[in-house]
Amino acid sequence: MEKAVLKLIDLMEEDNKKLRKNIVLLNELNFSKNLYILREAKEALKSRQMFITYLKGPINDERGEIFANFNELSSLLCELPLKIKEKFDIIMYIIKKNIDTGILIESNYFNMEVINNYSFKSAPKEEALAFAKSKTFWHLEDGNNITITEKERAIYEELKKVAIMSSEHIKPVVEAHFTLAFKLIHDLPNIDRENIDEIILAFEKCGLSKELVQEIKDYLNIVAKKKSPTVTPVKRVINNKPILSNKELKTLNRELSQYYDFDSDNVQRPVTLDEELHVISIMQQLGFSENIMTNILNKFKKISCMNPIVLYVRLYDKYAQYQDNEEVKKLLQELENYFQDSFICDNEEYSIIKMCFEDTFNKLLNLIPDNYEYEFKQARLLKR
Repeated sequence: MEKAVLKLIDLMEEDNKKLRKNIVLLNELNFSKNLYILREAKEALKSRQMFITYLKGPINDERGEIFANFNELSSLLCELPLKIKEKFDIIMYIIKKNIDTGILIESNYFNMEVINNYSFKSAPKEEALAFAKSKTFWHLEDGNNITITEKERAIYEELKKVAIMSSEHIKPVVEAHFTLAFKLIHDLPNIDRENIDEIILAFEKCGLSKELVQEIKDYLNIVAKKKSPTVTPVKRVINNKPILSNKELKTLNRELSQYYDFDSDNVQRPVTLDEELHVISIMQQLGFSENIMTNILNKFKKISCMNPIVLYVRLYDKYAQYQDNEEVKKLLQELENYFQDSFICDNEEYSIIKMCFEDTFNKLLNLIPDNYEYEFKQARLLKR
């Protein structure tokens, strides 16, 4: 977790201690004029405690909570003794957390402001939210044909409405996250000065205050002035003839540096399958040998955790190439049967099927050559 986020949590917890003492004092005084103040204090304490819980949650919590209350965040960051870099790091932590949760691709998330203003008819709000976090809800979302009660169906239909309302409510925030993902996060720490105005507009769309946005703008201008691309271009020469221009080399190396650190020979973060092919394509254009590419891809593999079912669907063609092997053919058929069954089972059966699928999938991987020949071939087909 970012040091700035830990500092924010410490400051908020310290403030919460003082707030609790004030609440106790107000309760003891028991004056009617204090009732409103008491109620406001309790709401503030509850809100801040929920925010602390959110910050402490995992950053890659798929289908987790989307944070969209940047207006209140602005007030909080401006009232606490934080440096501008710390404020920026906290905001970026939340932006990245939103992106990892799925704000750019998921349509079914729930905004608390929308939920608080929505009157559930099928069940109490707490029960509806509990159902939203249940396996039953997400099995339905994944298209599984499972048996549920009439009440659960009614709750599900209402939650779908709330999800759509949530999506519409924070549509500008989602659009802003697209800009920040590709114009800021993608380029950090080498910020392109030409993109700063667009980045600032994205922060405004998120709902940050003008005061905080101006601070961020000043900070980014300073960073952009100090920072310049430091990637040492990898020279690509074949038969003593340069294949790429210096500008192309720098562009490709800078792009690759977002995934792989040349200096430490370490990968920056886990990558998706699409990103993996993109990385391979860049390395191929730079003229990396297959041994070097394999070494880098193995580093990605060590820190990546991909769902076996997702791998099976995305790389089926790779596995199918080895169907001349009767055992491979048999395992692929078993996996296909498990895959089809997963759509028509109940919760208990799904857990068993998933376990059987993973076991069979691991057997299949032991029979498939542990190399990247298929990925190398697919990457060559990509167009820049």
